[in-house]
Amino acid sequence: MAEALRFLHLLFVLWFVAGVGLTSGVLARGARSQDLGVIAFAFGLAGAAQKIFLIPGLLLLLLTGALAAIALPARGPTGWVIPSVVLTLIMLVADVAYLWPHLAEAARTARAARAEGKLTPRLAMLLNDWRRSV
Repeated sequence: MAEALRFLHLLFVLWFVAGVGLTSGVLARGARSQDLGVIAFAFGLAGAAQKIFLIPGLLLLLLTGALAAIALPARGPTGWVIPSVVLTLIMLVADVAYLWPHLAEAARTARAARAEGKLTPRLAMLLNDWRRSV
């Protein structure tokens, strides 16, 4: 049972990392594009990656990590458990409280700009913010 928990924990690590890579790659591509359709699609896909990979990945990572830490006998230093849980919770709060709402707003703004057929001042500001961060 303990080895199955370890395997699941590592699987969810990969799930989470895939979400980080997908979100980052899509945002980088969307932020560099001048095509409003590509920008709207990129922000929408990044938001979907949040819902499918990042949030569930973090929650399952935290759950299986905690269960594995309880179930597996300690083989060496265990001082990493508390910092690991704290960092995971910080990532979860930052993602849910900051990144997810910003991606949703950016996707709405990009869809509205695409419908208007022109780059709106609000979307230009959001794109400049994303271009600086990716």
